[in-house]
Amino acid sequence: MNSSHLLSPFPNSWFRIATSDELPAKGVLPLRYFGQDFVLFRAEDGTPHLLDAHCPHLGAHLGYGGTVEGETIRCPFHGWQWNCQGDCVKIPYTDKSPQTQIKSWPVRELNGLIFMYYHHQAQEPDWEIPQVPECYS
Repeated sequence: MNSSHLLSPFPNSWFRIATSDELPAKGVLPLRYFGQDFVLFRAEDGTPHLLDAHCPHLGAHLGYGGTVEGETIRCPFHGWQWNCQGDCVKIPYTDKSPQTQIKSWPVRELNGLIFMYYHHQAQEPDWEIPQVPECYS
């Protein structure tokens, strides 16, 4: 049987992964959900982003020592920079960029919370979280 047809122990849905207060400007937060490591970071424009945690270069966990530079997160080992889509956009010691990527996950920030969308087959969200106006009154 193809493993993609197996049921996941987790539902396909939005999950709260942090409160807005837990992720300050240019903040980096290591997370572990669904048996996986993630890194949540707030880009300089204030938008939160979520990537798989480990740099494909040598496996550094971006949540421990990673820093935000503009709209990217910089790896603590060798300074590779990853944008919010998970693309490697800069390697400090070369002009070449490898065709490598870290998985990025859909994230929404509303109602004072930060949510990620988890789907065991990596599909995009098919519904949105409703805004609750009373949260801000």
